[in-house]
Amino acid sequence: MTPKKLIEALSKGADDAISILVIGAAAGMIIGSISFSGTALRLSGLVLEAAMGIALLALIYVAVLTLIMGMGVPTTAAYVMTAALAVPALSRLGVDTYVAHFFIFYYATISAITPPVALAAYAAASIAKDDPMKIGLQATKLGIAAILTPFILIFKPELLLIAVKPLSIMIMNVCTAFIAIYAIAAALEGYIKGPMNIVERALLFIGGITLFAPTTLELDLISLLMIALGMFIHYSRMRKSSNSQALKSRP
Repeated sequence: MTPKKLIEALSKGADDAISILVIGAAAGMIIGSISFSGTALRLSGLVLEAAMGIALLALIYVAVLTLIMGMGVPTTAAYVMTAALAVPALSRLGVDTYVAHFFIFYYATISAITPPVALAAYAAASIAKDDPMKIGLQATKLGIAAILTPFILIFKPELLLIAVKPLSIMIMNVCTAFIAIYAIAAALEGYIKGPMNIVERALLFIGGITLFAPTTLELDLISLLMIALGMFIHYSRMRKSSNSQALKSRP
């Protein structure tokens, strides 16, 4: 890095940062208008009113609220702003305070990859010279399992290693969560050993969602069987395809 190359690198970095600065400034105006207009003080009450006492609806509203509050601001700032508004509402619906704080912090982190203000996507777009919205949507698709995870933590807090259940139950839930995340991610991406067909993707997605949800042991076993069946069908089909190609390639 000669002095000339160093100056050129700094100049190029400043040019690439312009798009990020513009979107960050626009997001800052939105956050500022919400904070200084007094709207933020009403959001906690609005969440409870709109949820009508249904915890799942309240969680969805809080997740969307956190993503909006996290537009263009650091994770810590988004968490602090949203926690003061949403944690009391979730606590009144019976959600553990510790888990509620983690739920909000998790979504404050995810706001970096969710459009329309995905700062991480804008930074990647400036490097890749590609459409930031396209990159943001792809990042959201790749991170869909992470977007679903906080909801599971609410209903299965033992995934945070909180000793509310026996150790055996905690270990089982952690293991099934890993399997469920893998199944959902593979189903949405449509690829493991090779391209997946609709039946394989459906088995993995339904099995993963059901395995993630707080259900009975019997349903968990059925979900595991569905995932295993989808994987078996996929690997069998890929093996047959590979064998047929090997036979065709022989002289």
